[in-house]
Amino acid sequence: MKELEKYEKEGRKFWLHFIGSYYYSISKFSREAKKYGISRRISLNLLKKMDWGDIVLLAQGNRKNSAKIFGYFKISNITAQGLLQKCSDLIMNFEATGGNLIKRQCGEYYVTGIALVKKDVKISEIADRLEKVDMAMIGGDLVLFEKPITVKLLTFQQGFRRFGIKKFLEDLKNGKPKGQYYIHKKSREQVLEELEGKDPLEIALKDPVPIAVCIEEYKKKD
Repeated sequence: MKELEKYEKEGRKFWLHFIGSYYYSISKFSREAKKYGISRRISLNLLKKMDWGDIVLLAQGNRKNSAKIFGYFKISNITAQGLLQKCSDLIMNFEATGGNLIKRQCGEYYVTGIALVKKDVKISEIADRLEKVDMAMIGGDLVLFEKPITVKLLTFQQGFRRFGIKKFLEDLKNGKPKGQYYIHKKSREQVLEELEGKDPLEIALKDPVPIAVCIEEYKKKD
């Protein structure tokens, strides 16, 4: 896990993403990723929060209320409809591919070209140009761990979520990785400060992270 420790020290953001077992086993996903690279669909709102080089840990759950983290990828590319037309001024070089058909286990699509964006362009700048109806995917090259890491009480969740890598690495050294390893954006104290003089239920509806705290305080006031 030296590479993960290195990325953690560099201050990179870590995300967790589950690969559903309906379409893939870990071995089948790995073979496909080696052939085409990784490409996973993502919402534009979440895409705006990501940066080039962020680490996405890959996991697959099982029926025993645990999961196996089997590898990762660094975010290095974005696939999106209308990217060339909507981001032409952000692109340094474009190479047409003639419409290559990519057949994945979970679906298929055509890639009409590959664009190299300017060095200082952020992912959020690209996401801002895209529309809600556009399909967007992030990707990179798969790095497999020598042996999958079993994490107890790590349950399946769709999409991408921030992952507490520091605590995870500490638990891994002790041989007992266990839990969800959530990263909450706001502390309880920050949430309570926001509640001062405001309707806590209204705040809870705007921000899903502290909703449990907000509802708790709302019940006290009711």
